[in-house]
Amino acid sequence: MKISILGLGNMGQAIFKGLESQLDSQSSLLAFDRHYQTLQGVGEKYQAKGLKDLLDHAEVLFVCIKPQDFCVLKDEFKSSSGPVSLLVSVMAGISVTALQTLSGAKGVIRCMPNLGLAFDKGATAFFKSENVESHYVHFISYFFSSLGFCFEVREEEKLNAVTAISGSGPAYFLYLAQTLIEEAKSLGFEEKEAQRLVTYTLIGTARGIERLGFLPSMMIDKVASKGGTTEQALASLKEDNLDKIVGKALKRALERATELGS
Repeated sequence: MKISILGLGNMGQAIFKGLESQLDSQSSLLAFDRHYQTLQGVGEKYQAKGLKDLLDHAEVLFVCIKPQDFCVLKDEFKSSSGPVSLLVSVMAGISVTALQTLSGAKGVIRCMPNLGLAFDKGATAFFKSENVESHYVHFISYFFSSLGFCFEVREEEKLNAVTAISGSGPAYFLYLAQTLIEEAKSLGFEEKEAQRLVTYTLIGTARGIERLGFLPSMMIDKVASKGGTTEQALASLKEDNLDKIVGKALKRALERATELGS
């Protein structure tokens, strides 16, 4: 299998590293990024000489660039040696139909991974066009599953919801973590102490959910003793309608994901 990666930002690099580690003798891998210094981050043997070289090589093409940058590449796809067999997009918003129209690819799979992919703890959903061959579907499912959790959605619109929940999700947890760190500092802790307190709280909680299979509500019950400090803090969050605040934020993210695809 001849695999090409267009774009070596955070997601592109995570995908490159995952593919490189799984490369067998029957496969080849090339990557390209318009920023020279970024491209130098991969081994010389993996560097495409340019965009045409990358597209000419591609049987499977991973597209990891911004949607607005992809939409101007139609002529480059037309001038390549032939249509790619499978285009795999991690871009938000651009539909399967639009991707096929712009690229001429025989088959398209849209994926929505998240930041955890770089640490083998990613959450990825994908949607495929009708004409994707089964062995390509298996390859994509196996690859993203090897870097975390992966599942297929049957309606393309659900990818917008995945974008709002898990694609953007790491930032929500990180925003809360940063808020806790700042509050810890205001209570007299040094920054390093505050960071470690919050970081290990997040790690321990996540591992508890993962290893024990508990629902978050079950974990809360284990922490929030009746009449205790946690119960008081949770009561304050409920009084301030945290659930509605989160719901509003997700709605805004969903609306933006939908706008990008229109």
